[in-house]
Amino acid sequence: MQVAASKRLMSLKEAGKYLGLCEWSVRQMVLNGDIPFIKGGVTGKKYLIDIADLDVWIDENKMKIRY
Repeated sequence: MQVAASKRLMSLKEAGKYLGLCEWSVRQMVLNGDIPFIKGGVTGKKYLIDIADLDVWIDENKMKIRY
């Protein structure tokens, strides 16, 4: 599945693909409060993640090795 560049909100599965992680890892990150989310869908039970928040998470978790 390819995510459109103009799409702002992603499902957990799409967010996992974007981060290179499985859906369950992203779900755990959401439940731990590491990544903000929006409840959506017809029942309000679907987690939606803003791509901008994923980019912030990536920037905050980059590691550098110093020699």
